[in-house]
Amino acid sequence: SSTEASSAAVVLTAAYSATGTVAMQDAGTVALARTPVHTSLSSVGVLAQLSAAPLYPTDTLSVSVRAHTGGLALQSYDIKVTFNSAVLSFDTSSVQTTGHLPSPTPSTGTGVITFAS
Repeated sequence: SSTEASSAAVVLTAAYSATGTVAMQDAGTVALARTPVHTSLSSVGVLAQLSAAPLYPTDTLSVSVRAHTGGLALQSYDIKVTFNSAVLSFDTSSVQTTGHLPSPTPSTGTGVITFAS
């Protein structure tokens, strides 16, 4: 089931195409996370979404921020993202904004990024 966390046994098999399986080794178990459930933004509010997949060194973490205004114009906003700057860095060249969002203002080295109108 994809709705509950579980585990699976892992067996490592080495084979040559001409001779078939030559070695098998029990490699233990692997933890399987449940399928993430994403909140629908169907009424007035703000939603920030991060990747549900594991990340490794040099991977890029994307944060998607969406606002539902209930059909009204978005007059002002203030978004603040904080992070551990010893572990993550902010790359200003990779920012993509949609609509009328201004470019973010990173506080270099402090782990704070702000957007404001």
